[in-house]
Amino acid sequence: MMAWALIQNGRVQEVFTERPVLHDGLVLAEAPDDVRQGQVAQDGRFVDLPEPSVPEADLARMALFETDRRMARVAEDMIDALIAKNVIAPSDLPRPVRDLLDRRRAARRALGG
Repeated sequence: MMAWALIQNGRVQEVFTERPVLHDGLVLAEAPDDVRQGQVAQDGRFVDLPEPSVPEADLARMALFETDRRMARVAEDMIDALIAKNVIAPSDLPRPVRDLLDRRRAARRALGG
C-alpha cells in the first residue's frame, strides 16, 4: 500500500493514507507506507536526518545560560530578604542596581506576580 507525503522545504510535514485535497503551492509526493513525519526526500527516497551533535562546551554554555536566568531571580529574592530583615538598606546598593530592581518589580507587578 502507498501513502501520500506532504513535503515542505524538503521535509515530510504530514503523511496521509488517502490522497488529500491540498491548497496551491503545497507539494504532495507518493511515498511508501512506512514514510514518517520529519523525514526528508532525498534522491527519490525518504530518509531520516542524523541527529546533530552538539559539542560538550556548547552544552555547558547552554546549561550556564539557562541557570543564569534562574540565578538572577535567586539574587533578587535574596536582596529582598536581606532588606526585609534589615541586614542591608536599599541605600547600601548602588543606584543602578536599585533602578534595575525597581524596574523588575514593576514588570512583575504588571504581570500580576
